[in-house]
Amino acid sequence: MINLHHATEEDVDIPKVEFSNLQDCLNFIIANSTEDVVYLVSVFDEVFVTDHPIHIVNFIPSVLQDEKCNDDLYQVEIYLQEYESFEDAYRVALDMQEIKPLCYNKSI
Repeated sequence: MINLHHATEEDVDIPKVEFSNLQDCLNFIIANSTEDVVYLVSVFDEVFVTDHPIHIVNFIPSVLQDEKCNDDLYQVEIYLQEYESFEDAYRVALDMQEIKPLCYNKSI
């Protein structure tokens, strides 16, 4: 089971869409993508920022492959958020990574 939590800039509540397989989820992402938007994608604890939806559909399977997931056996949560700018998206991405030791420069 694949759960896609897709938040647009206008969403107050983040809607969840369920898919029985990864390909349907990726097709949904492409079909519902828009221009002039920056996307932040999070799968497990991997985070990716891009303004090209095709990069999203390449990123997600690579993370699942790295995690050795079989979408028939696992429930996978994918978080897809839309932002007005890279600045906004990277600010959120940085906040999401604060628990990791490489989040900030140690020399500062």
